Amino acid sequence: MREAETDVQSGRPRCSDPDPGGRGADAPDPTALEDACVELALAAGHRILEAFEAGETEPVMKADGSPVTQADLDADRIIASGLREAFPHVPVVSEEAHESHRRIQGTFFLVDPLDGTWQFLRGLPEFTVNIACIERSRPAFGAMFAPALGRLFHSRGPHAAVSCHVDRSGRRSRSLNLGPGRRRPHRPPRIVVSRSMRHNRKLPGFVRDHGAKECTYCSSSLKFGLLAAGEAEIYPRYSSINEWDVAAGHAILRASGGDVVSLDGGKSLSYGNPGRPLPPFVAFADGMRE
Repeated sequence: MREAETDVQSGRPRCSDPDPGGRGADAPDPTALEDACVELALAAGHRILEAFEAGETEPVMKADGSPVTQADLDADRIIASGLREAFPHVPVVSEEAHESHRRIQGTFFLVDPLDGTWQFLRGLPEFTVNIACIERSRPAFGAMFAPALGRLFHSRGPHAAVSCHVDRSGRRSRSLNLGPGRRRPHRPPRIVVSRSMRHNRKLPGFVRDHGAKECTYCSSSLKFGLLAAGEAEIYPRYSSINEWDVAAGHAILRASGGDVVSLDGGKSLSYGNPGRPLPPFVAFADGMRE
């Protein structure tokens, strides 16, 4: 893991440009940010995969009725401790750290150490590790790793993203550069939705209105990766969802030329109030915004 440049007086990681593209003065060095978050996503993902393959999936139900496993907690410790060591001045908000669920401004990390816990429990491979860096309420960086599928996605600056495969040894291959204008949208558009939306009454009309032939069903934040990689074009969601479920995928999608906007007003989603769910939205790939 490469180390960030540090300010001599404060000892904190500093940005090579004080305000590149409107970034705050407290924003981490982009190269150090990418290196740290990708390595931590891989490390957390490998721990989760060990538990998945060993059948270590006994859950405990949280107060909101959602499950948490030891793999969730182990992954959270790996990520949170790693981020605090690399960027001690940047707050970490994580799904599994309830005390961090407060309104927050400036630069902060938003973490979902295991998105798709229900799929993890059912033996389905579509769960992901998600790490986002939020700057001025916007997703500035995202890393997403689906360990059981060996797929890694991450942004690289504001207008580029990367998709690659990762084997059990951590070796990366089949790397693809994702960015605005690199792919022509598929026609008719391919729509991907959550498995829980399979019987949603609004879905048939949405599919018809967009001229799509069919839907693909997929769990977790992996849907954002599919859009960024050009494997689908549109992802609608009609129910609210937590910030940590979306932020990393949103950052990757934005860097590849897409976006995630609210259904009621068409505004790009913003972050900083993790105690309040995000509104229903539609995510779209590069070239698909109407």
